[in-house]
Amino acid sequence: MSNLKRTIKQIKEADQVVGKLYQTTPGLMDSKFGYGWKRFTENNYLPTLKKLQEEVNDARIDNAMEDPITREVLRDQTNPRGYKYTKEGLKAVIKKENEINDRYDLVEIEVEPYLVAEENLPELTEEQREALVGMVIA
Repeated sequence: MSNLKRTIKQIKEADQVVGKLYQTTPGLMDSKFGYGWKRFTENNYLPTLKKLQEEVNDARIDNAMEDPITREVLRDQTNPRGYKYTKEGLKAVIKKENEINDRYDLVEIEVEPYLVAEENLPELTEEQREALVGMVIA
């Protein structure tokens, strides 16, 4: 099978399908299917995901509050974003995060499938199978 192009959004959706399969099928993560999905994501998805996360983190830092004297960025362990924000800063960072995610969702990457033999696949609905075609299913 030649290399195919997939959008980041398609891979994210497939990753959600796999996550749900892991929740409902004990031991699947440690199976040949789980190994195949792990290899696929490491080789195809994680490099782009890392770039996305770096951009999002930069946006979070750019909009975070800072100490007026030391200019230290104020961290907040209770906030999932990791920083303190003014109301305007929070609105700006949410808008920027959405813009970054929307832009990356459209990014097409050439993927190299890591195919898993049919006998090693979990029971899949037609929708789940469709989501994984070209990634771990031929």
